Amino acid sequence: MRKLTKTEYNKGITLVTLVALEHYRDDRLNVGGFLRACLANDFVAAACLADKNNAHNLPEIARWIHNKMPADAWGSYERVDRWLAGLDEKGGEE
Repeated sequence: MRKLTKTEYNKGITLVTLVALEHYRDDRLNVGGFLRACLANDFVAAACLADKNNAHNLPEIARWIHNKMPADAWGSYERVDRWLAGLDEKGGEE
């Protein structure tokens, strides 16, 4: 498991959360319910599913997704499902 940089650590995103987001982005690995809700822009569900650390850092997690995640990989549950299936925005394989 990689170490957090000082900037990432100071923003409060836990290592477990950050690594899960990176594996989703880089390897198209599925994530748990909390991160799936975040990636789908379902922040009501995310707030209900978050543990104490992630609930506190929800704004930073949202910023990380917005700034570091490809546009096709987040925004709705449908986009998340297509990303995990290796499909592009139009449904074809990437």
